[in-house]
Amino acid sequence: MMALIHKRGLLITCFLLFVSQGTSKPNFMVTFPAIIRSGSEAKLCMSLLKPEKNLQLTITLVSSNQNRTLLQEKTEKEFHRCLDFQAPESASVQEIYVEAQGKYTHLIEKRKVKFVSHNPLTLIKTDKPIYNPGKTVQFRIFTIDFDFKPVDETYKLIAIQDNRGNRINQWINATSTHGKILQLSHSLNPEASVGLYELSVETNKGKFLEFFQVKEYVLPKFEVKIHKPKLVRGNEKEVKLGVCGRYTHGRPVLGRVKMTLCSSRIINSYFGSHYQIPFCVTGSAVLNKTGCAFEMFPLSSFIQKSVVEYITSQSLEFTASITEEGTGITEGGTEKVTLSYIIGTVKFIDVPDFYEEGSVIKAKVKVELFNGQPVSNIKLVVYVPSGIGELITDINGLANFTIDTSFGIGTTLILTASLLSTPEFVPFSFDSAHKTLQKKPKQDSFNKSQLDIKALEEPLKCGVEISVTVQYTIARETAESVTIVYLVLSRAQIVSHGYESIELKGSDRVVKGEVTFKVPFRSRMAPEIQFLAYCVLPSENVLAASKTFQTEKCFENKVSLRFSPTTAVPGEENTLQLSAQPGSLCGISAVDQSVLILESGQRLDADKVFKMLPTMTFTYDVEDQMECLKFRSKRSLRFMPAISQYGAVPSYHNMYPPLSGSTGDAVFETFKNMGLKVATNLVIRIPHCIKFRDVLFQRAYGGYGVGFGYGAVPRGIDPPAIPALAGAPGAGALIPARGGVVAEAERLIPSPLPTLSISLLPEETIRTFFPETWIWEIVEVGDSGSAEVPVTVPDTITSWATEAFCLSSTGLGLAPPAKLIVFQPFFLELSLPYSIVRGEIFELKATVFNYQSKCIMVKVSPAPSSDYTLKASSDDQYSSCLCANGRKTFKWILTPSVLGVVNVTVSAEAEASQTVCDNEIVSVPERGRIDTVTRSLRVNAEGIEKTKSHSWLLCPKGQNHLEEVELAFPQNVIEGSGRATVSVLGDLLGRALKNLDGLLRMPYGCGEQNIAVLSPNIYILQYLENTNQLTSAIRERASGFLKSGYQRQLNYLNLDGSYTTFGQGEGNTWLTAFVLRTFGKAQDYIFIDPPKIEKSKEWLVSHQRPDGSYQIKGKLFNNRMKGGVSDSVTITAYITASLLELNIPVTDPAVSKGLSHLKQYAGDIRNLYTSALLSYTFSLAKDKEVRDSLLNKLKNIAISEGPLVHWSQSASADDSDSLDVEISSYVLLAVLTADSLTTADLGFANRIVSWLVKQQNAYGGFSSTQDTVVALQALSLYATKVFSSDGSSTVTVQSAGDSHHFDVNQDNKLLYQEKQLANVPGKYSIEVKGSACVSVQMSLFYNIPTPKKSNKLEFSVKTEGTCQNTDWQILDVILNIVYKGIQYIETSNMIIVDMKLLSGFSAEPIFMDEVKKAVSRVESSDEHIIVYLNEIRNNINYRLPFRIKRIFSVKNLKPAVIKVYDYYQTSERAEAEYTNHCA
Repeated sequence: MMALIHKRGLLITCFLLFVSQGTSKPNFMVTFPAIIRSGSEAKLCMSLLKPEKNLQLTITLVSSNQNRTLLQEKTEKEFHRCLDFQAPESASVQEIYVEAQGKYTHLIEKRKVKFVSHNPLTLIKTDKPIYNPGKTVQFRIFTIDFDFKPVDETYKLIAIQDNRGNRINQWINATSTHGKILQLSHSLNPEASVGLYELSVETNKGKFLEFFQVKEYVLPKFEVKIHKPKLVRGNEKEVKLGVCGRYTHGRPVLGRVKMTLCSSRIINSYFGSHYQIPFCVTGSAVLNKTGCAFEMFPLSSFIQKSVVEYITSQSLEFTASITEEGTGITEGGTEKVTLSYIIGTVKFIDVPDFYEEGSVIKAKVKVELFNGQPVSNIKLVVYVPSGIGELITDINGLANFTIDTSFGIGTTLILTASLLSTPEFVPFSFDSAHKTLQKKPKQDSFNKSQLDIKALEEPLKCGVEISVTVQYTIARETAESVTIVYLVLSRAQIVSHGYESIELKGSDRVVKGEVTFKVPFRSRMAPEIQFLAYCVLPSENVLAASKTFQTEKCFENKVSLRFSPTTAVPGEENTLQLSAQPGSLCGISAVDQSVLILESGQRLDADKVFKMLPTMTFTYDVEDQMECLKFRSKRSLRFMPAISQYGAVPSYHNMYPPLSGSTGDAVFETFKNMGLKVATNLVIRIPHCIKFRDVLFQRAYGGYGVGFGYGAVPRGIDPPAIPALAGAPGAGALIPARGGVVAEAERLIPSPLPTLSISLLPEETIRTFFPETWIWEIVEVGDSGSAEVPVTVPDTITSWATEAFCLSSTGLGLAPPAKLIVFQPFFLELSLPYSIVRGEIFELKATVFNYQSKCIMVKVSPAPSSDYTLKASSDDQYSSCLCANGRKTFKWILTPSVLGVVNVTVSAEAEASQTVCDNEIVSVPERGRIDTVTRSLRVNAEGIEKTKSHSWLLCPKGQNHLEEVELAFPQNVIEGSGRATVSVLGDLLGRALKNLDGLLRMPYGCGEQNIAVLSPNIYILQYLENTNQLTSAIRERASGFLKSGYQRQLNYLNLDGSYTTFGQGEGNTWLTAFVLRTFGKAQDYIFIDPPKIEKSKEWLVSHQRPDGSYQIKGKLFNNRMKGGVSDSVTITAYITASLLELNIPVTDPAVSKGLSHLKQYAGDIRNLYTSALLSYTFSLAKDKEVRDSLLNKLKNIAISEGPLVHWSQSASADDSDSLDVEISSYVLLAVLTADSLTTADLGFANRIVSWLVKQQNAYGGFSSTQDTVVALQALSLYATKVFSSDGSSTVTVQSAGDSHHFDVNQDNKLLYQEKQLANVPGKYSIEVKGSACVSVQMSLFYNIPTPKKSNKLEFSVKTEGTCQNTDWQILDVILNIVYKGIQYIETSNMIIVDMKLLSGFSAEPIFMDEVKKAVSRVESSDEHIIVYLNEIRNNINYRLPFRIKRIFSVKNLKPAVIKVYDYYQTSERAEAEYTNHCA
């Protein structure tokens, strides 16, 4: 008796049912998959044996509402064949009904079959697995069926969700724009939160997901690979650990390595795990020529000496970091090393697998270490059936013992041997020995009928015919021949079948042999095939065996992709050669190998595709119910197991040992494990119960038990046999199965690095293009089945990893990975700071690398330039020998002579020379002799930057209009820093349109500032759309800013729908209302997740009091808004106006209650800001009475200056650049928000607009975020009201010796025209002729010395640190800030600290992390550190430290400026200088 064998996808079962040799009758077996895909072409297979004359065989598919005949034929011949039928389209459970009708026969069998609907497979592929914030995510979507053929699909919803669950973009009802492939992209905003993002695709039939990481990273320059053993034994003295560094282009890294081996915090023992304090051992080494280093680490220090616990293993952590020579760039890696406390094993020697009952077996046991060394004189205990014995090993580690088998119970003997307590080995242990002996079977049991399938070398090769050999043993059968039938299944479908007859001629009535079947292996049969062989013996017993073979994962569409040539140098032209099935549409990509070092495992490969295939498994609804076998008389019986001694439970135990599981159902299980059903009148399964003379025998463990209280078996009854009863799934005796093991697939071994051909190198290389994703294209393959894609190799020295998939009528195909190695054996790198201040000088370094196998003579030459001067370094040597894998650094002193961006260019050339280098004559590459690198350097003026603008909106109306202005820089202007421009536009909003991404030269790092930057885009888009001026280019550009701003704003969203200033803490009512009104309007141009808008509205309304006012959560952004009336009036007016702007009717409860509350304050105009806001709110509500009353009062207190009019909160001049702009803009909005406008209304509005235009900065914005938002909203509404599509004008700007002419018409009114002004200081005139209004602005840009005076903000700065003469000096910069505001104002507005870094210095990252914990937000760039302080308390010192590090040595170091200013009142500011106290 033998149980089923399951091992690694392998199932081999042989089952023989011994039944009575009854009268000959027809036998049939109809085999089909238990689960069939709806609508597919399905197959069932039939075997008909011993048919009588004119036997009619009918096969019917029976459902609840209809029957379908699949086969009906009369025959008198045996056959083995299959038939195809169309599966029903709908999912259902039906029955296969098989009927054999003849003169003497009427057999019926039925089995359930399940038809299931499986959705097509939708695959999503991003170009990379990881992205930096601000980068673009590119992705493709395509759908295939289960044969991998493309399917037309409409994607109901494609959505991208960030790591906080916010939907940041979506596409609805998208269809392919490239045949079968949909290609889309999404731009992440620069403030995208870091984490895992979800890309989801919904179809009518399912939802599919793909994920990608957003992470701030720098691509690794080289890969670090750690070398370690899989396991270290605790008794070893030391362990060899190593590390190798290799560039992505394949060359070894030169440098040093630091290695650390640490004990883990977790110790594993037999009693669980516990923590310990880590212990570390460190080492360092220099990398050898292969880029590797190895060290021996002692293990004794890591061993735990505990005698209380039995420690099994300990995890050590090996960390290695490689620092590249010359650059100081460091990359590292960490791996776990398992330290095992099991150091040896106990083994049984000379113990047989079988025993004869009553015999005595002499055996040995051996104790040895895992290195093979025997362990002598050690005590161990052996457990045998006769008892327990203690032994001691001899000098060879051996001990003798005997086994008396007469003490055995049942058919097995179990032996165990283990060591006794061994203090000399503490804390180590040894594996125990275990052995099971089987009772030797009788001789005749070896010759029982069975089938076996030979193993094959796996995986099976695609497109190759395979030969499957079935071995057979047929015993005690009388017929001359028997037929072996085979079925091949793949993906739960019968894909092939066949049969062959064998002759039964042999000695002793036992026939042994083998038969080989040829099976064609096609791609659609991957990733595995199941082979089943069965035969029906003349005795009507059934033999069956099966085996699963793993195959190569191949596709019908054969795709290949390769570069020609496979190696290249930067900037070279190359060809990507693609071949696929003719007519294929292919998606190809190439990504920098460095990206895959950071994040691997995201490739679209065969494993990923095949894992998407559904698994077909038996479910309860497809199981067939079994009926009890009934026996009427003794004459129908032949054999029944003896009743047990208790008489209550008939048992097989006297014949065979107890069966495990359902081994008695082996033939049935063989078919079932293949996913097959068998409708047959043959017995292939032991029934659950037997009914004999009204006594029910239930199947029990090892036999049958009497049911109904287990009544006694009546006396005088012979044991019943189990015959092959027609129509009953019967049972019989079991035959052992022979088994095999699935061979493991060989691992792929990477091919060696190809040799770079020097002849391919261009003469000179200038490198500027360094993408992460290089190729991302859709390519059509024509009738030829091939395509060539010309490409230009990027400048990155790396390897490019490709992917390609193709879709055609034959199906999907994937190309094996191809690589292009980009490498320039000879190149240089420049080292210089990002910026310096005029008057500073620094040492320019050019490092030349030679990765050729031969020496070269290299000459380094900087390009001449009038922008800077170069002075030779002390050694003054710019030619040098450079041998294989060598590098050399050349130096100059660079002194800039101009301001602005300066390009520094240096070339390295391999030149001919007779010089002998390292005992060899230098070589000269035929091509690629010169490498040129250009880097930019920004040269800044001293002091601080200033801008002053003069703006006009000039409308000539058919008459000449003349303006004059005196332009002059201040007396303290920094020499050479000043410049002046004049710009002309034919549209009021044209200047803002040009600078949508830079209306203010201020940071945008909090929730309010971000939404303030986003809002003007909407107003300008609305204006252009309403005036039919919106072009696709403008829409795309503005929408891009909106999308980025929307994503960034979600970083400040709370779960309750409110928004916060810095993304954490209590929601802010003002900001939430601001976001609500902005998102509501942005919906017309970009995707905004509707639930986000609704939830924000609900949160605001939940904070409305019964009287209609709103609670203030958070603080008002600008504390100048306070005074006169309650702040709740201001916030209530703002929220109510926001709801009205979203077209929420005045009848809405939140709106009506808000308006009712605000009416009682309409007469109080002490707070001009609130009054202006109220006038706009009631204008939106169309409450003419309240609106007119407020406007009349506001007009009475307006400040008129000729044709200009505005309002001011106070007489202080420093308010005009912020709060006054906002107040005047709200009044303008109120004036223009009316059902009809009179000429007087527009005239009054024009006066406000003329004043507002004069407050604009050089970029189209104003002085802060709040006034810019409201002013541009008002100006866009005005521009819409007065827009005219007619007219043109000319503008002449002139001064002595300087004249400029501009034409403005309807075709170029949005064109930004700008000229440089040369006569400053000087008097300029502006003359406008024509009929169209023009916007004219003159701007002065200059630097002045850092001011020493400040008003409400004061601060001091000092530097500290040890003055060491090293390149890596650390400097502490300490600020002390004091806010001296109005007495009743307790805290400042938000304060911005803008610290410019000293030339050659950068922020120290670790210290910056500490600063981030102490303040609201920190941003850093190459030149600046910007800190956001939520507020500073009045008259209390605030200390703010920084730490910076010198990375480039700059001489004549100039001071750097730190600015501290109020974000909303930028005139409240202070500046101070600091310098390196060690300089």
